[in-house]
Order: sequence, then structure tokens, then C-alpha cells
Amino acid sequence: MAVNNLIDQLNNLQIKIGIVTASQRGHPQLCVDNGYFFRVYSENESKISWRCIEQYYNIDKEHTHGPKPTKFELKEKRRKLKEVTVACSKVVSSLGPRQILTSVVNEVKDPEAIANMPSYNADRQCIQRYKKKNRPDYPPEPKTLADIEFPVFLTETLENHEGETEAFLLYDSGKDDPNRFFIFATKKNLKLLESSEIFADGTFSIAPTLFEQ
Repeated sequence: MAVNNLIDQLNNLQIKIGIVTASQRGHPQLCVDNGYFFRVYSENESKISWRCIEQYYNIDKEHTHGPKPTKFELKEKRRKLKEVTVACSKVVSSLGPRQILTSVVNEVKDPEAIANMPSYNADRQCIQRYKKKNRPDYPPEPKTLADIEFPVFLTETLENHEGETEAFLLYDSGKDDPNRFFIFATKKNLKLLESSEIFADGTFSIAPTLFEQ
């Protein structure tokens, strides 16, 4: 009899499963019922307390949720939009907003969430903000060859999957050289050239200021 009672209690047990995502500022948020979000209130080694991000109260001054919950899919789309924008900006700074949006277009599938999606213009403005915030600190355009100074991130390759870089500026003839020149390459690339035939043409008509093709 006790076993049957326990089975009935377990069958009637309602467990709400929450999903953790991130806010626009990168802080963890707990989503319950696909629309109610909670931020971390306090935590220790064994327990995390969450507090609802909405501050709605009924006439009895009891906490209640807002009339229209924010869909989890919309939060996830915005979070992944930020991640993709930051990652792409490190590799291809000229990548357009529409190309970035294409990579997260399938994140929202719920019809109600789709109906409440931000406009393209709103997403485009968010992408531009993410780009601006994560844009490298490029030096000002030099007026002479002697003015050229490379920050460290421009003298190394992009990080590989292990987070490692290698030297990309192999030679600088120096600020005192009136015909100053630079050699950009990696040792691996030079090794490939040792046993290769090299072809060159003069079709390039654009060169950086102070230089010529």
C-alpha cells in the first residue's frame, strides 16, 4: 500500500525544468516555463538563489509575473547573435549584418516568438554596437614611414584552436630607413615557398597610404 501511494505521489509530481542562458551583459539567467527569467540573487558552494527579473506586483502587493513573458528563443537568438558578431569581427571586420543574421536565423522557431522578433533594423543596430565594442584599438593613420608603429595584435597571426599565435611581422627595416619596408609572413609560409614556383602580376591598383604596389 505504501508503495502504491509513493507511486501515485511520484506520478503527480510536477517538476519545472529551467534552462540557463545569458543576459545581454553576459550574466547567467534562468528561464522557466519558456518565458520567465531569473537572475542570480546569491550563491554558495551548495546553493544558488534566483530572483525574478520582473518586478510586477498585484493589488495585494504580492509578486507576480508580467502579462507577456519573454520567449527563451528570443533571448538565445540575441545571445548567439552577439557571440557570432564578436567571433566574426576578429576574422572578417567587413562582414555585413545580414550575413551575420543568417547564421542565427533558425534559432527562433516558435510562431509566437517569431511574431515578436525585433525588426531587421533593431538587430542591425545591435550588431553594430557589438562590433564597435569589440573593435581592436587600431593606431592612427601615419603621416610618414617613421610614424608607423604596430600594436602587438597586428604583428601576430590570429589564434589557432589552441589559443596560440605566431609571429607575422618577420622584418622591419627600421624608422631611420627613408625607404622603410616590412616583410609579413610566417615561417611556415616561407618553408612552403622554398619548394614552390612563384607567379606575380601587377593587377593590384590599391595600396596603403605611403606605399605603392
